[in-house]
Amino acid sequence: MGVVTLVDLLFAFRNQHTFTSWEMNPVAVLLFNLGGFLPLIFLRLGVDFFGFVMSHAQVSLARLITPLYFVAHLYLVVCYAIIFMDR
Repeated sequence: MGVVTLVDLLFAFRNQHTFTSWEMNPVAVLLFNLGGFLPLIFLRLGVDFFGFVMSHAQVSLARLITPLYFVAHLYLVVCYAIIFMDR
């Protein structure tokens, strides 16, 4: 999942000029508008850290959250593969 985050950040960095038109996370857009690319890095790493911590939590929701988190990152991998193969 860390590799997906890295590719996501590289893609966002490379396409900063259009970031607000394609990013679907309103918090990411807000942070990008307020502080540029650096707050976006902290947001992405924070989300990954949260996912890592929740995957080790001993609560019933962890069994649901972890697979959803994995599927979301798998979806990003597929999206980036399509984008990069299309170039």
